[in-house]
Amino acid sequence: MNLTRLALVVTVALAAALPARAAAADTPDTVPPGPPGRPVVTGITYTDATMTWAPAVDDRGVVQYGIWQRTPDRGDMFYNATSATTFRFSGLAPGTAYTFFVVASDGRNNGPASPSVTFQTRTAPVESQPPSRPGTPTVTAISPTTAELAWTPSTDNVAVIRYLVYRVVGTTRTLFTYGDASATTRLQFLVPDRDYTLVVVAEDPAGNRSEASAPGRLRPPPDPGASCRVSFAGPSPGAPGMHRVAVTYTGAAAVMHWSARFALPAGTTVSWAWTAWEHTGGDLVFYYEGWADTLVPGETINLDMALTGPGRPDPATARLNGVPCT
Repeated sequence: MNLTRLALVVTVALAAALPARAAAADTPDTVPPGPPGRPVVTGITYTDATMTWAPAVDDRGVVQYGIWQRTPDRGDMFYNATSATTFRFSGLAPGTAYTFFVVASDGRNNGPASPSVTFQTRTAPVESQPPSRPGTPTVTAISPTTAELAWTPSTDNVAVIRYLVYRVVGTTRTLFTYGDASATTRLQFLVPDRDYTLVVVAEDPAGNRSEASAPGRLRPPPDPGASCRVSFAGPSPGAPGMHRVAVTYTGAAAVMHWSARFALPAGTTVSWAWTAWEHTGGDLVFYYEGWADTLVPGETINLDMALTGPGRPDPATARLNGVPCT
C-alpha cells in the first residue's frame, strides 16, 4: 500500500469535510423552541407563590424562559425571566387573582406560549395589630457599592409578609428598598465612602406596619480603582463666601456613582452647593447617585459651594470614592 498516497487522500477528505461542518454550525437558527408545559403553582401565601413547568424542546437548547402576566386592562405584559423551569413570585398583593404563562427562547427565536395558569393569593384578614418592631439592621457583608443586611425578625398575629428598608437623613425617611418576609436584604448601587443610616419596618397582610427599628449605620469602603487630583480655588473675587474645589478623576475605568469628601473646619457651614451634598460630622460630602451620567477618566468635577464661617475645604483631606487625592 502506498502510505504517502493514502495520507494525501485522507488529508484532502478532511479538508473537504471541515468547511461543511463549520458551515453547518454557523447556519442561522430559524427553528423556535416548542411550548413549555402547563405551569403549576404551589406554595401560595398572601404575597408569594412558586410556579413550575415542564421544559420546552429545542434543537439547539433553550437558554431562557420569559414569564408573562395576562392582565384584564393592559393585555399580556412581560414580568420576568429565568433559565430554570421554576420561578418564585414575591411581592404579590393579598387576595388577588393572577394569570401567567411562559415562553421559551433559544437565544434567537421565541417559541409559542405555554397554556396559562390562574391562581389567587390568600386573602388578608381584617385586623389592625401591627407586627412587632424589627431588630437593628447590621451589616453582614459589604463592598464599595453593595451591602448585605440582617436583623432580628418581627412577629405578627397573622404573618409578616415583607420588610421595607428606609434611608434616614436628618428627619426625612426615604424608602431605599423592600423585599419579602426574609429578615435579610441586599443593598445595591451604593456610593463608596458615603454614610448611610437605615431603619427597617415590617408589614403584615392587612397593611399594618411596625414601628421602625433602631437605626443601623454603614459606610461602604473605598473603591480600589479610584484615584484623583485636587486643586482649590477661592474665595471668589467679589463673592468671599464662594469656593471651588476641582477634583480630577484619574482612575482607569468609568464609574457610575461617586462621592467626594473634604474636612470642614469647626463652625463652617454650607448654604449652597453645586451638586447634592451632606454635612456629616466635620466632613462635607458631595455625591452623585443618578443614572444619566458617568465619571470618565480624566474628567474634572468642579465643586462650587457657598460657605459661612471661619474656614474653607481642606484640599489635603480630599478623597474621591474613599481614596485620597494627590
